[in-house]
Formats: sequence, C-alpha cells, structure tokens
Amino acid sequence: MSDLPIHFLYNNKVDKYIYDITDVDKHWNEFREGRQIWILQTYCLLKQYYPNITLGEIPRKDCINILHAGYIGRSNRITDYYILSIRADFPSLFWSNYEIVQNKLQLRQKTAYITHWPQPGLIKRNNKYLNIKNVAYLGNPEQNILANYPIKDDLKKLGLNYIESGRDRWNDYSDIDLVLAIRSFDNHIYSNKPPSKLINSWWAEVPLIAGMDSAYLHIAVPEEDFISVNSYDELLRKIAHVKQTPDYYQMIIQNGIRKRENYSRENIVNEWINVLENNVIPDFVRWKEMNRLKYYINNVSRKLLRESQRVVSKTKNILVERHNG
Repeated sequence: MSDLPIHFLYNNKVDKYIYDITDVDKHWNEFREGRQIWILQTYCLLKQYYPNITLGEIPRKDCINILHAGYIGRSNRITDYYILSIRADFPSLFWSNYEIVQNKLQLRQKTAYITHWPQPGLIKRNNKYLNIKNVAYLGNPEQNILANYPIKDDLKKLGLNYIESGRDRWNDYSDIDLVLAIRSFDNHIYSNKPPSKLINSWWAEVPLIAGMDSAYLHIAVPEEDFISVNSYDELLRKIAHVKQTPDYYQMIIQNGIRKRENYSRENIVNEWINVLENNVIPDFVRWKEMNRLKYYINNVSRKLLRESQRVVSKTKNILVERHNG
C-alpha cells in the first residue's frame, strides 16, 4: 500500500471523536448525508489501510486532497493543490485532477466509478414469514413522489400499512416487508444517482420496488432482483401480486442475497484501494513531476475552468431566484 499522504476535506468543523471512529455501524447516524458518507465515512474506513491519511477543513500541499463536489472551500488557490473530487449528485468539477463518480453513466476521461457505501448500522428484516404487512418509504419526505397519491388509503384497502421512516430510522428494516424507492413514473434514468437503495434492500432482505433508474439496471434485473414500475396503478398491482405470491416474494429476496456479497463494505474498500493505487496515485505522481512550465499552464487552465464554472453556477442561481420571486 502506498505511503503517500491522503487528505480528506470536509466543509464543516469536524467533531474530534470522528477521528477515533473505527466501527461505522455503531456510529451510523454520523453518516446520513452525502458529504458525511463520502468524506467522513470513507476516511474512517480507509484510515486503517493508509498510514498517512488525514481529515480536515483546509487543503494540504503535497497531498492527494479528496473533497465532495459540494465542498465550499475558503481557499481561492485550491487549484494549487492536487484535487480528487467526489461528484455524487453534483455537477462535475472539471478543474479537479481526478474524479470519483457514483453512477457509471457519469464516467468520462480521468474518472473512476466506486460503489456507494451500503447503509451502516443496517438492521435486517426480522419477520421470517412470507406474509407482507408493512410497506415503507425510506428517504427525504420532500422527495417522495408518493406524497401526491393516496398511497396510505390504497394500501389499507390491500390490508397493508404504509410507513414513512425518518432519518433516525433509515437503517432499520426490522419491521419492513417492502421498500419503495420511486423517484418518478416517467422512466427517467437518473444518470447521477447510485444503486445504494437497492444494495441496502439486498442486505436487509427486503424486496425493493423502484423505477427504471440506470444504476439499478447496471447491477440488477427487473422482476428478478427488484421490482420495477412506471405508473402508480402498476405499483398497486405489483404490490398486490407480491402479497398474493409468496414464492415470487421469496425469489426476489434470495436473488438479492446471492448478489449482495459483490457490494459488501469489504469489496468497496477494495474498490477504493484499487482506484487510489492504480489511477489516482500514479496521476498524482505525474502531476508532482511536471516541470514549471507545464505546471503553470495546467494551473492556469484549471483556474479558468473553476472560475467559469463558478460564474455559470452563480448565473443559474440568480435566474432561479428571479423565477421563484
């Protein structure tokens, strides 16, 4: 393993005890938002493999600086540093040296795909029977498309309960029999989203009902590993079918159990190590070995890209504010 220094950048002040976390399952509630998951959790899981790994608010010279694409840095000279950006749901930072993406459709030159971490502290379904009682949505309430439909009443007619789990229970599948993860009913592929909800459902042994997200189709087969729908009526029909067909319900669970080992935390740690050792570290070494002229040209082009991206972003925000106003 390389002994080159790796530095994780985090927007906010880091609580001191984060540095001592070795069991992310025990402290799962510290890793609920994108930046916490990609930066803090990754730091906690990789620090045992890299002796020179650090975490802080300010970029460091002579380091591979890893930041989330939503990072708001105080330094106007951030292009003086080597930056590995984690794109997540954000626009690409074209001025960064290298980029990690969470959906394979985001891949381009000097990017690498790494699987989103599975939910830490996950509690599996404890109902070993094949009967279905509880259907749940786990996610931000404001992003729940089903809030526009009478889902609670319609499920009640099927003899089922509808549950909306808050942030404090996103890890708990113990009393859930079906999970809903539908972003829209228009067959949108969501090229910036990860397959994490599907992977979590496999580990929880709870079938997932979702749309045709590209990330799911990259790793699973509809009606074999998860259940796909593209309309509200189809959602109700398929829930009724699953409830009435225990063998089908069990098949979805077993197929997920067979696949989930490919997306274990240990395997994703290996994905990180592989990308760092084979892609990022060699690129960092090349960057460090640039002669002064090449470094100057590279840095100027990165500054221009960063500034143009900031102007475009600011203009979009102004237009949105005017439209909303």
